Amino acid sequence: MSALLLIAALFCGPARAAAVSISPPPGWEDVTASKGGGDVVVSLKGPETSSFVLANVAPMSLEDRGLVRSFLIDVLASVNQKTGLGFTLSSNLNAATYDNGFTLYAVHADYQGKPRLVLGVVQVGDRMLLATLISSVPDTILPEIMGALKGELPPAPGAVGGKTPSLDEQLAFELPEGLTSRPVAESERKMGFVLAVQGLGSEIMVMKLVDDSTPVKDQPAVVRDTVLSMGGVDKNSISELSTLKTGAGPDLVFAWARSKDSAGGGQFAAGYMPWCYWGYSAIAKGPRAVDLMTQLFKRLSLGSAAQSRLVEATPSVPISAELNLSGKEIPVLPAAAAILALLILLICFYRYGKR
Repeated sequence: MSALLLIAALFCGPARAAAVSISPPPGWEDVTASKGGGDVVVSLKGPETSSFVLANVAPMSLEDRGLVRSFLIDVLASVNQKTGLGFTLSSNLNAATYDNGFTLYAVHADYQGKPRLVLGVVQVGDRMLLATLISSVPDTILPEIMGALKGELPPAPGAVGGKTPSLDEQLAFELPEGLTSRPVAESERKMGFVLAVQGLGSEIMVMKLVDDSTPVKDQPAVVRDTVLSMGGVDKNSISELSTLKTGAGPDLVFAWARSKDSAGGGQFAAGYMPWCYWGYSAIAKGPRAVDLMTQLFKRLSLGSAAQSRLVEATPSVPISAELNLSGKEIPVLPAAAAILALLILLICFYRYGKR
């Protein structure tokens, strides 16, 4: 343990007052106070020889994966030099974002052929921290520890030239004043979400639809039914389906309704935008959900991974007159579309239920 603290000290940056904490998992003890402060901001002692340390390090660009990997490999080499334990690198640099919003960029190392060590970098607020975990089950305990990390979230990474890209780098948004992106949690990424933006007292999330077999002509029905299927929505307030020409070219089809429990002030909005040979769904909730959705997509442009020819060939979304005649009758959707709508609702309102 003392050797690892020494290694952390070798790579530390200027000491700052700790604004970081972690609730120790069962069987672990917080021994930070016994380390005398300095650059070690969190120190946990686990069963047998298990340990976890967070220490200040000099700022670095997490966008430069090569730089981060080289730094962690240097740390690993120093660990081996100071301890003589002979850890061997066993993974490439991986990034994992946890439900608390923090992202750890880490490499794994084995000892005598078994997983034992994780070295990573995480940004908390404007601070860069080196995370060091020694455990006989690092893949099991790491999410539990990192998921309990508390502190100020860093600005969402990836903004280039004043534009905020989606995780797949297909979409780029120029966020106006008052709108900010937040990190997409790992559980949200697994569901297909590629962007989350907050502002105007509301939040919008964008989901990439790759394997959705619903024809483009049926997507407006999915949008409307997503709104109508939400519990607590005043179905009589359902809007007509509207089309917004995005800054990138493809149209966004959207609808919205008021929430019953918000004195008429709450809104739930859902939208769909075709993109190349796939598409994106958008969901928003809050007192100005519709304004947030329209302001965001008006400022959409091509991301760095987008191919302009494919985007230009994106089909338009037809809206049949029948869909706007009544918001009370929900037509029968294809099974895939119904499941998708339910999934979007569950994810969106699970998050809002925790706020």
